[in-house]
Amino acid sequence: MDETITVRSIIEILGGPKEHVDKALNTVLEKLKQQDYLTLIKEQKFDPVEYEKKPLWTGFIEAEFHVKKVQDIISFCFDFMPSSIEVIQPTSLLVKNKDIDNLMNDLLAHMHKFDMVFKNVYAENLLFKRKIERGELKEIKKEDKK
Repeated sequence: MDETITVRSIIEILGGPKEHVDKALNTVLEKLKQQDYLTLIKEQKFDPVEYEKKPLWTGFIEAEFHVKKVQDIISFCFDFMPSSIEVIQPTSLLVKNKDIDNLMNDLLAHMHKFDMVFKNVYAENLLFKRKIERGELKEIKKEDKK
């Protein structure tokens, strides 16, 4: 496919304190500008606001950019985990079978990686619970951490 694809996306950051969220937004914006698979057309950063009267803050970046292939959109999604994505142009895409194969295999590779991480964390959690139940772990006090 030789046609340029125009994409609009929102990348949201939730956390705290407010200064950390603002710094994270700036970092994401700089990282966006450094990507070789996309050409940033315009971006707008929205400053963090308090999230539902909790000690959390949320801010976001709205970005519009060009990519050359559908795989670049998938790369963007894995790299930036956007809240939303919209293909603006073209209104329809012709995708080759091999491109779909590559997309799906990339997706599956990421899913397997996350599954492996989840299973490892789950297994470690079970081990810690068993050790706690058997009294094999020493209680960690605040003084011990210093």
